[in-house]
Amino acid sequence: MSKPTPADARLALDQVASELDSTAYRGTYLPTQRLHALAEKIRQALEVLAPGR
Repeated sequence: MSKPTPADARLALDQVASELDSTAYRGTYLPTQRLHALAEKIRQALEVLAPGR
């Protein structure tokens, strides 16, 4: 697997934002496991965009 690029990281963040937006729009909730998965996706994207932060 190749190292993620900044474009990959921005796409991941956009996907997270989209899922959160659609969840809020529907007025539903995300299960704890899904929230943890989204948090990890954000952490990974931040590591690409701001290493060592």
